[in-house]
Amino acid sequence: MVKIAAEVQPVPPEALPGLPFRPVVSEALTATAYEQNGRMQFSLRAKEMRAPRAGAGSRGGGKSGQSEQAAA
Repeated sequence: MVKIAAEVQPVPPEALPGLPFRPVVSEALTATAYEQNGRMQFSLRAKEMRAPRAGAGSRGGGKSGQSEQAAA
């Protein structure tokens, strides 16, 4: 679960046929680790949730793709 700090409840993008989940882009995502009952837990928070752009993928698109290509 991700908590989103917003004045109104965000609405997730439409489900995509054939996928067991709804892909979203989380803006300003932060993770906070804590221990509870002897187990490591994480709290995830995002500033905004939106649908991914058409054609946006992990290959050659963003900064992470560029850094992977530069390292190869």
